[in-house]
Amino acid sequence: EGASADVPLETYATALAEARTASMLAASHIVQVIDFTYDRGYAYLVMEYVDGMSLEELLAAVDGHSLTYDETAAVADALVQALAFAHDNGVLHLDVKPANVLIDRTGNVKLADFGMAKLSRATGYGDARGGTIGYMPPEQLIGADVDGRADLFALGAVLYEALCAEAPFRAESAAASIERIREG
Repeated sequence: EGASADVPLETYATALAEARTASMLAASHIVQVIDFTYDRGYAYLVMEYVDGMSLEELLAAVDGHSLTYDETAAVADALVQALAFAHDNGVLHLDVKPANVLIDRTGNVKLADFGMAKLSRATGYGDARGGTIGYMPPEQLIGADVDGRADLFALGAVLYEALCAEAPFRAESAAASIERIREG
């Protein structure tokens, strides 16, 4: 259960923590972690293959770069189920964005990349480091403690983008994103 001589302990520990967190989340709308391994300085997560594309790719490919109300509602339903399951199991995603929403060829929506995910502390709050500017709430942008509402904020930004073809809070910096949020 230790790192090999070729794998930095920090890399191994980070990947193992992600694998343990993600393996807790066995739900139909969450990409499954199948295995974890390491070799020559690299740690690997083996994840379920989703035969399809990301929401980011889909939005780039469709006319108007937006979805219909019904399509967006289907995406919202799946993501709400995924986040509710994660939150009920004490996990915050902390990086909900179109690139982490996968849609398979049958239309099944799955939330991927729990690499930013953190197990909630006993208080229900998680470390807010990381994420993607444009989808994080102000609390996460400044590195404060957050709870499940951070994921819901990001979900709202994703759904807005899916409907309106524009990421409402995308900016070049955290400060500029906070200003866009304040401007509403």
